[in-house]
Amino acid sequence: MIEVEVRDSSPDAFNKALSQFKKKVEADGFLQELKDRQYYKKPSEKNRDALRKRAYNLQIQKETK
Repeated sequence: MIEVEVRDSSPDAFNKALSQFKKKVEADGFLQELKDRQYYKKPSEKNRDALRKRAYNLQIQKETK
């Protein structure tokens, strides 16, 4: 479970806590998993997407060197 404690009642403290919560949720991958589970994806499509992502990341690494 993701928790963020708000110790102060000022609006700035709430905004800071909200941004911390958003970062934790994004790092956890919860929303991405919900999006992925929204529609069924065949295993072959998952593999194809993984290969494309790997190739893209390799291309980006080569360009940055």
